[in-house]
Amino acid sequence: MARELTTIAAYRGLLAGAMSEDDLLIAVGTELTLRRWLWHHVRRSDRAQQQGDNGWPDIVAIRGERYVVAELKAAKGRVEIAQQAWLDAWDATGAEVYVWRPADLAAIREALR
Repeated sequence: MARELTTIAAYRGLLAGAMSEDDLLIAVGTELTLRRWLWHHVRRSDRAQQQGDNGWPDIVAIRGERYVVAELKAAKGRVEIAQQAWLDAWDATGAEVYVWRPADLAAIREALR
C-alpha cells in the first residue's frame, strides 16, 4: 500500500531523504552562483592530487566580508574527525560554518542571502 503524503513538510522530508550529497552540491552550487558568491569545491578531495591535511570542507565561499564554509552530507552522512577539525578551525576565524543536509535547503537559501 502506498504511503499518503498529507503535508508539504512530509513531501519535502521524503525528497530530502532521497537526495544524494551530489544532488545537494548541485543545489548549493546553484544558490551560490545565482547569489554571486565566489566559491570553490574540491570534488572528492580524498582522491584528488592535493597536499596538506585531510578533511577540507566541501564548500568555501566568499562574498563581500562574509566567509561561508560548509560540509555537505546526505541525510544520514556523518562528519569525519578530520572534517570536524577543519570546521572547528574555520569557526575560530569567525567564518560562518555549516554542516548542511538535504533537509536544510530552506535554511541554506536563507543563509546565502
